Amino acid sequence: MVIASVRELFKEDEKFRGLVTSYLYEFERLLAWAGDADRRCRKAYLLFSRAVDRLE
Repeated sequence: MVIASVRELFKEDEKFRGLVTSYLYEFERLLAWAGDADRRCRKAYLLFSRAVDRLE
């Protein structure tokens, strides 16, 4: 299972743990910012990113 593998790697690999922690922090910061953005802007982003295959 992928989740279990990632969890184990996170526990065992300090470099991986640092990368994941940084990624999650930045993503959560962006989500908080997006939460303050206009709802239509978020819908436009989802539409455009799906249209150009950035979201699959």
